[in-house]
Amino acid sequence: MAPIAGKTEVNLTSVNANVAARGLSMQGRKLGDLTATAQTAGTNVNFQVNSDFAGSTIRVNGQSLLTGNHPTTATAAIDRLPIEQVLLVANQRGIPAAGMLSANANLSGTLA
Repeated sequence: MAPIAGKTEVNLTSVNANVAARGLSMQGRKLGDLTATAQTAGTNVNFQVNSDFAGSTIRVNGQSLLTGNHPTTATAAIDRLPIEQVLLVANQRGIPAAGMLSANANLSGTLA
């Protein structure tokens, strides 16, 4: 069970979701598309997130256990993410950074 705002407990038994956002933009700048899915498989939730934010390729795949502290593992792959665009969207124009970010990561931890 997971506490929410320290007062309520929620016991999830199933999660199924499909989200798609196409043609995202901010202040006239095209940001790209985003899709996300989550599906219950036994006591796990498998999830995927894909985006072409600012011309990049972003992919995240993982799973979380529905019980306990919700142990979670995920892999993330980022290719050609323009740093200037990220800073503009984050309203951080004062950071003098430029270039493209490409990275692969394996993540694990708990959500509780």
